[in-house]
Amino acid sequence: MKTFTLPSRPNNLAIVNHERIDDRIILKQVLTRLNENKDIHVGKKVLCPSEDIYECKFKDKDFTLIFSLDDGVEIYCEDIDILEKIKKYIEM
Repeated sequence: MKTFTLPSRPNNLAIVNHERIDDRIILKQVLTRLNENKDIHVGKKVLCPSEDIYECKFKDKDFTLIFSLDDGVEIYCEDIDILEKIKKYIEM
């Protein structure tokens, strides 16, 4: 899996979808990958009108996995260092 970050949104890590496959498949792949890491806990799923939000932790740091009908799959984290670690793990 490949990711990218826009300069205007440095706390958001988006998943590349060049093949234009269903974003629900990408979400499932990301969830599977995150659940394989013992340092990552995928928590409660919150349903919103246009997106699903998963409250997650990397060790003791919070991050959010977002599945948006408009934007696809992305990860938000206040701590850019943690976001970089998540990026490296997803792209392995």
